[in-house]
Amino acid sequence: MSQTEKEQAVRDAANALAIAIAEARAEGLHIQWPHSPEGLAAIAVSEAKKPSVTMQVNSPGEVSAETLAKAGTAAQNAADKIIEKATGKA
Repeated sequence: MSQTEKEQAVRDAANALAIAIAEARAEGLHIQWPHSPEGLAAIAVSEAKKPSVTMQVNSPGEVSAETLAKAGTAAQNAADKIIEKATGKA
């Protein structure tokens, strides 16, 4: 069974992401994996010893993946600002 160009593009991107994550982990970074592909734009990457907060955006399904990713990023940024204020690390 031959793969379509879109299938191959997804497989290539997944392979590149797997390599990048492995290299980041080898450098001591912590990767917080999203629940779904829509969360990939808001993937959390932090130093291993620092805690990270990751947001999950739930939707009824009629919202585009792009909108969900933007919502997740906005929620993550808001949480980061609150944590920065609380810790004095702005």
